[in-house]
Amino acid sequence: MARCDRWLPRPGAGVDRPSGKGRRPVWLKGWEGWPPGAGTVMLGGFDAAAPLPMFSIPIRVYWEDTDAGGVVYHARYVAFLERARSDALRAMGRGQQALKEAGLVFAVHSMRMDFLRPAQLDDLLEVTAEVARLGRASVVFAQRITRDGQTLLEAEVKVASLRAADFRPCPMEPALYQELQALQAGPKP
Repeated sequence: MARCDRWLPRPGAGVDRPSGKGRRPVWLKGWEGWPPGAGTVMLGGFDAAAPLPMFSIPIRVYWEDTDAGGVVYHARYVAFLERARSDALRAMGRGQQALKEAGLVFAVHSMRMDFLRPAQLDDLLEVTAEVARLGRASVVFAQRITRDGQTLLEAEVKVASLRAADFRPCPMEPALYQELQALQAGPKP
């Protein structure tokens, strides 16, 4: 199996210090291949002193993602952001199909994107998703697309929790709410 998507500590949290004094997250059993050779993925159960995580996936830019000039077409960024959010839920064991079967779907309510620099053909991008704010029937994700540590795009995406049967707003089940709350950046309600 190829390298899986993963939860990472937020940048600047000290875990990458050469001295090794930064706190590391607690890794739980999960997919094979991440961390390399360990057969695990960080799903939750974080060391209380460790920084809160963000989710990250790599995305390669192909011809189909670009305009005639080899620059990523603006609408493709929306798809990249969606992949990171969907895969973040999947890494929690809450994939879109499993949520739908449980009677819940998430739908984008609103999105704000700041295009800072262009991505180009063959770039290897890192797309992150982090729980910024949480309501009983909504989640706001802070997302970023970077290339070699340089931020290309920042976005804030609010998704609504809906009943799968009729697409009406509904609160998340308590277990899902608590899992997302544990991943929320900043102060918690």
